[in-house]
Amino acid sequence: MPRTMILDYGGYHHCAKRVREQLAWEETLQLEIWGEIVSQKIGNQIRFVMLENAPNDRVEKMLKLADEMELGDKNNREGMIAKVYFNTLYGMEFTRDDEDYLVNAAMNYGYAILRAAVARAVVGQGLLPLYGVFHKNEYNAFNLVDDLMEPFRPLMDCWLNKNVLVGQEYLTYELRLKIISFLTQPIRSNGKISDINKVIDRYVISFVSAMNNKDIGLLDVIDLQDFVEVME
Repeated sequence: MPRTMILDYGGYHHCAKRVREQLAWEETLQLEIWGEIVSQKIGNQIRFVMLENAPNDRVEKMLKLADEMELGDKNNREGMIAKVYFNTLYGMEFTRDDEDYLVNAAMNYGYAILRAAVARAVVGQGLLPLYGVFHKNEYNAFNLVDDLMEPFRPLMDCWLNKNVLVGQEYLTYELRLKIISFLTQPIRSNGKISDINKVIDRYVISFVSAMNNKDIGLLDVIDLQDFVEVME
């Protein structure tokens, strides 16, 4: 079934200026910001497997791969870590290809919800969602969205494991509603309790600030621990 996402593009008050800024981002800066984004994702994956009492050798393997990551992850350490991550959580035979498997069905639904929320925030800041800093697929209209949602994926994984997958066999209507409620869950951000939706908005704003000021230190940090400590 085709999926359609309708976005109110053009609502940002200086959208033409924002697009000119976006198209002028330097390639080296794009590689640097992607390194920070994917490092946040990997850090959250490592924290999650540790919360799930993963064997030390699996955690150490992920840490070692993370240390080997090159600028812009040109050596694809993210993909290697993802394989270790999912196999550690769900078994060595697990793959993301089996859509009939409840874990995959829940993740696919959860990631779609997360992607839509990030897309709304991206367009709300006048950005072109198709112009990514890492994802560059010519057939993908949401490359930048797929970049910026990465640190939030392990948070969704954690939410699914703790609140959706326990004792379930099918992705029911009620479970889908539970997955959607992820966006309104509390998270500590910059010392205050907020919700995921608002933190996504601020993350995108911080991303724009980091890129336009050429300072990746301005990018907000998304930390799984800040979610777990206040998770309902």
